[in-house]
Amino acid sequence: MCGELKADTSQLVCDHIEPHRGDEAKFWAGPFQTLCAPCHNGTKQRIERRRAGRRATAYPDWLRPSAVPLTIVAGPPAAGKSRYIAERQRPGDVVIDLDMIAAGLIGGEVRHDWDREAHLQDALWRRNAMLADLSRREAGAAWFALLEPSAERRAWWQARLGAVEVVVIEATVETCLEHAARDADRSAAAVEASAAGWWRAYGRRDGETVVPG
Repeated sequence: MCGELKADTSQLVCDHIEPHRGDEAKFWAGPFQTLCAPCHNGTKQRIERRRAGRRATAYPDWLRPSAVPLTIVAGPPAAGKSRYIAERQRPGDVVIDLDMIAAGLIGGEVRHDWDREAHLQDALWRRNAMLADLSRREAGAAWFALLEPSAERRAWWQARLGAVEVVVIEATVETCLEHAARDADRSAAAVEASAAGWWRAYGRRDGETVVPG
């Protein structure tokens, strides 16, 4: 789409020539083409969404289990999920985090105050595509960061993606505020309200790894 040829094929993305529209058979069967990541993640997906007028689903029930070890890391905002993953990931691992995805779509450094009204749908579409790609990976491991206070929803994600572990960082509201104070791009009031809401909705679940915060 951009007219630039990539000699390094690892920089290319498998793209559906015909939009699958959630049809599982078409999603896995193709036909496919390769695009560079910026064209696939930006230009192509924006064109398809404008044509379809559809919104990205928060819970794509057509996903297949990950082919590589996947760890889900949940917790309130500013709990330390990104740090937990960064301290454990290895070269070649894939990290699926909305803040990181938004930074890639918008351009620039990873921030927590990105415009969700303008970019959330783009980020969710890209997140879902990355989750789908896990079923075709052949090496490394994967990490998936999300808020998800609901025990039932975390169970859904684990079953759908075949995650080997679910880690929940139980950071208190006070701890979240302490972490947020270190980031210039976080609103203390927004973090406090969101973290308090997370705790009101939170439920523990047997078999998960709980990390005190």
